[in-house]
Amino acid sequence: MRTLSPEEQALGRCDFVHSHARARPAAAVLQLPLSNPFFRLAPLEFVSWFRFQFRIPQLARIANANADGVEQCIAGCKDRNVDLHGNHAHSGICKATKRGRGLRHRLMKNVVCYHAAKAGCIPSWVTEETAPDLLLDEFTVEECSTMFYTNPTAEFAQRTHEVLEALRAATSLPQDQRAARLAELRGSLRELMDSIKGGHSVRPDGTILHPASQETVWFDTAGTHTTCKSHLVAEHKHTLARRAAGRDGARMASARLLEEYRIKIDRYALLAAIAERQLLDGMRPVAPLVLPVVVSTHGEFCPGAVELQEWLVEKYRLRLLLEGPRDDGEVPEDLTACFRRELRASLLLAMIRGTSASLNAAGLPTRFKPKATLIGPPNP
Repeated sequence: MRTLSPEEQALGRCDFVHSHARARPAAAVLQLPLSNPFFRLAPLEFVSWFRFQFRIPQLARIANANADGVEQCIAGCKDRNVDLHGNHAHSGICKATKRGRGLRHRLMKNVVCYHAAKAGCIPSWVTEETAPDLLLDEFTVEECSTMFYTNPTAEFAQRTHEVLEALRAATSLPQDQRAARLAELRGSLRELMDSIKGGHSVRPDGTILHPASQETVWFDTAGTHTTCKSHLVAEHKHTLARRAAGRDGARMASARLLEEYRIKIDRYALLAAIAERQLLDGMRPVAPLVLPVVVSTHGEFCPGAVELQEWLVEKYRLRLLLEGPRDDGEVPEDLTACFRRELRASLLLAMIRGTSASLNAAGLPTRFKPKATLIGPPNP
């Protein structure tokens, strides 16, 4: 029996992971109401994304396929195979796909902000200039630009999470014990901040304020691809375990999705700890929720995305109850269910549009913009 080459083994793993993804958005997209313009895909977007979903090679664009029928990147990438699983398009190396990744990120932020406003909240984006506002201007722009790690070590992240949990637990202490405990935790937090060398600025994508309760969410959006070369072995192993777990495995999220979610939780842990300390100091009425919103190219949602979804649904329900009975006879239960479906579908569409843009640009020269005329085969 012939031994499979590493490339063939990787191809088999990609097929396995792709075909057993926990959430396949194809069926959901086919049921979307086209009355919403955001749910209408252009022909080029629809064709490229559906070919990706069903593991069909993208339509020929470069006309330089190798002996295996795989087109080759002409944008200067080391790994030139423009594969059908979208690994080249989502590798982060092909410069031509940068626009698609940026589009995905921007659309996901827009979706969250739109539905936050619909739920009666006040959304806002966070920029470098407005980053100090997150911490109530306790620190200057210059201080905020060097006081965090974008990718903290496991040891630093663990220490930060311990301080964060201790600060949260301190809120329930009796008043006579809280002062001494808070002084101790202030020192621990200051030690963490002083230990940072060569720090950077970290800021979430945006904030959501619920005016009535003053509850605040700091959200950060991202998309992730589960079969990229650096994650494929771990994802394949996790998919095998998920399959072996039977019904219990149906609730297991992608390994890469959870990894990206944890990375963001660790990144913003120090920011959340400072906010918790400000709550104990009486500087803010409630501590913000830090919720990363990570969606995979196969349509899986991370725990933070689900939590933000339900938080917004609850705020939308409260808004409906405050407004009272409607003239059209719709009840809050039906309207909140529709709101939930629309939010999830919109995040999927944001992912699809960005993914399609990356797939259509993969392998092409950096400044080349795909046109709808490229959906046909090349001329002989």
